[in-house]
Amino acid sequence: MSETILHNEEETVLDALGEVCPYPLLKVQMAMEGVKSGGILCVHFDCGKATETIPEWAKEDGHEQLSLEEHGDQWTIRLRKKAE
Repeated sequence: MSETILHNEEETVLDALGEVCPYPLLKVQMAMEGVKSGGILCVHFDCGKATETIPEWAKEDGHEQLSLEEHGDQWTIRLRKKAE
């Protein structure tokens, strides 16, 4: 499985579809390093466990969860990177 990271002015998009835990979380952590302070990371994934691990990590690391949407057997989470 390969990931796609797209950067634009408004948000960074990470495609982690097809990845199983713990890889979605690890890829979110790596992708967040490339997001500017206050920027948004939007992640598409289909590992149910990641609906718990990604929000838990984001909260512990000080990032803001903006949304978590379910689309059938896939999810999209949007996180705002903490101000540094």
